[in-house]
Amino acid sequence: RHGGKLVSEAGVFISRDIDNISGGDKFSIEIGGVGRYDVIAGGLDPETEYVYAAWAKSSAGNSFSEPAFFTTTSGGPCDGVNPPAGYDVVEYAGRCWLDRNIGAARRAVSAKDASSFGGLFQWGRERDGHQNISSSLTPVLSPPGEQPGHGDYIVKYTYPFDWSSDNGWTARWLLGSGSVSAADPCPDGWRVPAIEEWQSAMDHGEWGDGADAFGSVLRLPSAGKRDDKGVLYDQGSRGYYWSSSHQNIFGKALLFYDEGIFTGNYYRVGGMSVRCIRE
Repeated sequence: RHGGKLVSEAGVFISRDIDNISGGDKFSIEIGGVGRYDVIAGGLDPETEYVYAAWAKSSAGNSFSEPAFFTTTSGGPCDGVNPPAGYDVVEYAGRCWLDRNIGAARRAVSAKDASSFGGLFQWGRERDGHQNISSSLTPVLSPPGEQPGHGDYIVKYTYPFDWSSDNGWTARWLLGSGSVSAADPCPDGWRVPAIEEWQSAMDHGEWGDGADAFGSVLRLPSAGKRDDKGVLYDQGSRGYYWSSSHQNIFGKALLFYDEGIFTGNYYRVGGMSVRCIRE
């Protein structure tokens, strides 16, 4: 009660300025009578000291508590991030990730959930339709330094096992400056992870096999792979996830199965899953 009257509204003022608390943000709720109340304050900056004062309103006027201080903690990597249409976001290993593979209909409910597999991309190719497992095949390589400009899966089952005629062209998903290229298949503001970021995820969760990768909040399904002839295999038993990193004639990727998990080098012609990370 305030002045013998029932409180009708209560809340807190939160400010960075102790000399002007009422000039800060006002967070309030309507209450009917007396008792404890909770107020959720959003939009505060991380690692910042604030001063606050509780207040109550009745027909007799407003009353305020003595001011007190608190400091916000570090914001999470997904704080304030609006996910692209058709996706949600999850935090893992200090980074913000999309909750499903590119092209997946939903977040995985099991490691063998076919609706969560998504597309299988050739390393460095844009999202042009080739990632669909039903895409047509062609033996015609892409011109040097160029994306193919069509949705066929390019087969190349002789050395150097690349869909491009220029194996020295490495700035496909990631430019030499380190910025994301226009060919990166992830939504705007997102990108294919570097191999170091996959390694960090493995270390963070102490992953030892595919069950650990799926059991994490990333829910990585065993979507399988397309090989140098375009043949689909290992769906439901192994997961292959590209990174934007490369070495010599290879792209680098994460591989897991029932009894192991590791990062390694793979021919760029192979079709693998893509899981995006926030830029």
